[in-house]
Amino acid sequence: MQEELEAMRPLLEEATKETEVTMETIKKDTVVAERTRISVQVEEAKASEKACFAGAIATDAQRDLDEALPALDDALASLKSLNKSDVTEVSDIDEDIP
Repeated sequence: MQEELEAMRPLLEEATKETEVTMETIKKDTVVAERTRISVQVEEAKASEKACFAGAIATDAQRDLDEALPALDDALASLKSLNKSDVTEVSDIDEDIP
């Protein structure tokens, strides 16, 4: 049994070295992952702020549109109610102005 342990010693030492290399790689990757996580959080905060700002602009634009649409509808209704004689009458008035 002692002989078997001695025979396995190089394998055990190699496994230990590989484990140390793997642990070092994990440490490095963890640092990179943490930096990336922080960077993503910063970008997420910026994107959220921009989305909030864009939402405020959209709300303001919708409010203005809601205010303007009734006037447009009234203007279109007035335009539809015009007939040829109304247009001719205005045209005749323009010709009388020196």
